[in-house]
Amino acid sequence: MRIILVVLGLFCIGNSNAQNMFPNISKKKMNTEVIPKFSDSIPQRNEKTVKEQDVAIYDYLIITKDRDTTYVDTTLTIAKYYKFNSRRTDDFGLLQMANSGQPVNHLIWQNPRATASPILGFKAKSTQFFQPDQNFYYHVPTPLTEMYFKTTFSQGQSSDVLITANLHPRLNYSIGYRGHRSLGHYQHILSGASQLRMSMRYENPSQRYRLRIQIANQKVEQQENGGLTPQSVLDFESEDAEFDERDKLSVKFEDAVNYFTGKRYLIEQDYALWMSNETTPKPKLRLGYRAQTDSQTNTYRQTNATEYYGELLPNLSSINDKVHFSNQRFDIYGILEKSVLGQIEFFGSHFKYSYTLEHLEANPTMDANEYALGGQWSVKLAKFNLRVNLLKSIGAKRIGDQIKVNLITPQWKGIQLNTGLEINSYHPGLVFENYTSAYKAMDWRKDTSLTTRSSLFAKAKLPLVGTLSFRYTNLNNYGYFLQEDPTSLIVSPQQSSDAIKLLTINLKSDYSFGKFALDNQLQYQQVNQEESVLELPEFIARTTLYFQDHWFDKAMFMQMGVSVKYFSKYYANAYNPLLSEFVVQHDKMIGDFPMVDVFFNAKVRQTRLYFRAEHVNSSFTGNTFYSAPDYPYRDFVIRFGLVWNFFK
Repeated sequence: MRIILVVLGLFCIGNSNAQNMFPNISKKKMNTEVIPKFSDSIPQRNEKTVKEQDVAIYDYLIITKDRDTTYVDTTLTIAKYYKFNSRRTDDFGLLQMANSGQPVNHLIWQNPRATASPILGFKAKSTQFFQPDQNFYYHVPTPLTEMYFKTTFSQGQSSDVLITANLHPRLNYSIGYRGHRSLGHYQHILSGASQLRMSMRYENPSQRYRLRIQIANQKVEQQENGGLTPQSVLDFESEDAEFDERDKLSVKFEDAVNYFTGKRYLIEQDYALWMSNETTPKPKLRLGYRAQTDSQTNTYRQTNATEYYGELLPNLSSINDKVHFSNQRFDIYGILEKSVLGQIEFFGSHFKYSYTLEHLEANPTMDANEYALGGQWSVKLAKFNLRVNLLKSIGAKRIGDQIKVNLITPQWKGIQLNTGLEINSYHPGLVFENYTSAYKAMDWRKDTSLTTRSSLFAKAKLPLVGTLSFRYTNLNNYGYFLQEDPTSLIVSPQQSSDAIKLLTINLKSDYSFGKFALDNQLQYQQVNQEESVLELPEFIARTTLYFQDHWFDKAMFMQMGVSVKYFSKYYANAYNPLLSEFVVQHDKMIGDFPMVDVFFNAKVRQTRLYFRAEHVNSSFTGNTFYSAPDYPYRDFVIRFGLVWNFFK
């Protein structure tokens, strides 16, 4: 894989002369809060060589699958510091486990991804995989490379390399590879990942024809140990110096491995049937076709049966549960661009999916073909931006419906409001509906109803206060796995018969005092429910105090400070290795402990360096820190890494 990346890097350099035309993007900072347009067409520009033009960072464009466009950002900010992890996302609402690359527990309820398709399940793996909205398209005036590196635990490293270039002014490709390996400090907890992603986009000179291709091939490997044994939990909390070497603590088993693989392909083409009558004609009406396929396989292997899951099925002596899921979606769509009614997209979708328990001789399979209609409407009314998304299934059993209305007001005296509503339904997961393990007790067939969610939300930018967000959510038929016996790992699928009401209020603020700055985020959560099935901490808080300055005649920009994260005590979900799910339990509460990190960040040209001492208070606040029942949070450790951009 390294050889491939080196060859591609040299290929990018060799094709740098092909970067001879690119968009005329304003050098002002883009407003990422505005409602994005459907069109990512490349504006016409005089054909001059790159050397003859004023290339700026704003010309290096990143385009999402929804055709939102932003640019490469090489600045050093506290927001970048929060995202410096293997997932490259802010971990405010996440609780990491002891080893890097493991699943993460959730401190906030995760809104389901905007997909109508049924999901497989094994949702704890979702934070370890590149999702479709995380694979981007690019348009760059010269070849661009981004390298990410961070140390892990005990042995291994985490790295991510992306290369993108324009082979022709209107033909771009990108290829990225993420590799991760971390041994960890506890027994049998090694994590590894190998993830390749590619994208390509083309637009012909007349802007009539567009093509987009996306490929992802991913594999995550995780040794599973079931967590600490009851005696080891006591030894850990006793703070006996003998157990400061965490590999001396016993775990529930040391012979289980979880493999999760996924392959995703997408091809999308459209053609402008109607062009404007302007001097330079522009597309007015496009007709297109999109085909995408997503296959996932989860394998859980264990040499010997463990009492925590009970007995095996007759005639079995080992466990090799293997589940395969294939999901295909075909869309025919039309886009009406820049009309008096705004921009309108309408589509018809065909979903074809299958679910197979491959480890069973009978090989029971769930196959289905289902259909839906939908559309998007984006318009600017006066100075208000309105966007509406709709999707309606047609006689489908597992395809959900979606409605989202989003309104963004213009700024008034520094105040801007983003508000709207969402109503959708979704399947809780095919594993939730039908599953048979080699373990006799992990077997069910459930008549499953779609979970329905309705939300009202608002986000306001307020001068001197920060960004205040509000969301009220109502859930019906909420699906979850329940672990009734704390001494066992056996779970059962459940759906709540009563409505669950969730209120969240979030405040983000930052203040500067000369060269000092203070960044805060606070979230309050209130759950109203008859049964305790959605467990969340009432408060989550993070505050960061730091100093920043230019050093060495402004050759380096630096930040150093301390960050503290805290969440109140609650019945956190337990981790179930066989299902790769976080499950509801009511035996042990975790939380009410601070996590203090000390950091030093620096930026030299396009390189950002990060040094972090994590959980520095672990040795003197008591061994009561957990990420999930029986899974301790990480100890004090010093880690470092960098993000390095190469471009001309």
